[in-house]
Amino acid sequence: MPGSRNQHLERAGSPVRLGVRGWDDQVRRLGNAIEAIARPGGNAGSCEDAEMIIQPSRRTFLLSLSGGAGQELGMFIAPGTLVFVLLMNAPLSYAETGLASAAATLLGFLLVLPIGVLVDRVRRGPALVVTALAGATTLASFAVTTWLGWTAAPHLLLAVVLVPILWQAADLARDAYLPAAVEHGRLVPVNATVVIVAELAYWLLPGVMEQPMWWPALAAGVLAACALLFRAIGVPEEPAPPRAGWWAETVEGVRFTFAHPVLRAIAVSVVVVAMLQPLLGELVEPRGNVPSSWLGYLAVPAGAVAVWVLRRRVHVFRLAWVSLLLTQPFAFLLVLAETGWGVWWHALGTFLPLAGTTAAAVTLLSHRQVITPSRLLGRTGATLLLLVGLAGVVSSFVEVLSIYLFTLESMLSPDVRIPVYAWPVVLLSAAGLVAAALPLYRVRRLAEAPMAEPSPLP
Repeated sequence: MPGSRNQHLERAGSPVRLGVRGWDDQVRRLGNAIEAIARPGGNAGSCEDAEMIIQPSRRTFLLSLSGGAGQELGMFIAPGTLVFVLLMNAPLSYAETGLASAAATLLGFLLVLPIGVLVDRVRRGPALVVTALAGATTLASFAVTTWLGWTAAPHLLLAVVLVPILWQAADLARDAYLPAAVEHGRLVPVNATVVIVAELAYWLLPGVMEQPMWWPALAAGVLAACALLFRAIGVPEEPAPPRAGWWAETVEGVRFTFAHPVLRAIAVSVVVVAMLQPLLGELVEPRGNVPSSWLGYLAVPAGAVAVWVLRRRVHVFRLAWVSLLLTQPFAFLLVLAETGWGVWWHALGTFLPLAGTTAAAVTLLSHRQVITPSRLLGRTGATLLLLVGLAGVVSSFVEVLSIYLFTLESMLSPDVRIPVYAWPVVLLSAAGLVAAALPLYRVRRLAEAPMAEPSPLP
């Protein structure tokens, strides 16, 4: 109703007002803000009215869009390139390189929650600039030493470990900063663009392997440009909350994630998808040439583009659970992968579920950014990253166990392509992907309430 909409805008501190009286009030506030800026020593930051009229604009949207896309591109290219150059140039064994990558993964698990706390303690805009510059400096030094032939194992190992941690910190800072820099209605386009760029970066990997020396320099230049883009945004941010200690702040973020009904539903859904979806692609292989190998590269951009187009017609949260319900049942088509039309059943059973989970991931991230208080965005994001990472570990363990069992079975029966024991796992995984929509469906009325405010602490 119009009345409730206006009351919501009043509570949100928005300068939008309806009616002549509201317009006059806004003009008066604008005049007061201009006078405050014009006075000697006056500035917009010291005047409450001036802060109210500073709203995200098209300029900040484009800067955020470009910066986020470039950041994802630069950070995505870096880790694989570093490992490849490390193997080619440094006198290290594959085991030592694997240990360095494992150390980066372990540190990612151990540091994700402290990084989330740090993101909530500092201003996110400068944090994005610092992480981009740190990544650019690391990669530039790597490129220079490689070009001069001065590669040293300690330097390379440090870069292999440091860059993924910077990537993690940059992702958390960007997700926490976007609600301040971009209007809520434009969060989906920015998040969708970042996902599309990350997927399209896979297409650059063959070039990375052919000319590995130049890619660190290119990634460093991209990250340096991102630092300039983030620096140019300059929107005001809410002041950081008073510090209560690392442990207390970490517990607060985790508790809020599990206590809030919508965030809890999002956490359950993304964990189920992260744990089950990788199993389907590893356990089922069709006969013949597979179009799903290139369809897989198109599934993620297709899902992101779909939510970009539909976001104005369908509520963002509704897009999430509807996309899961409509696309995940197609995973059951993988059961037909060894039939006459198995190649195409496999393509549909791979493409549509992946596109659906991508659409759900983009919309759930955008909705989480809207309903979470600004001071908790870093910690809730870190909690979800930790849960998704642990789900990935469980999925990898099941995958390794399946490969081991399949190796034993193939020794006894060389003609076997899909082991018998895999079919129950495939069916259960497909059913679990469909069930991932149920937690979201149960909280749909709460999540789809008009003009959802950042939720208070439970």
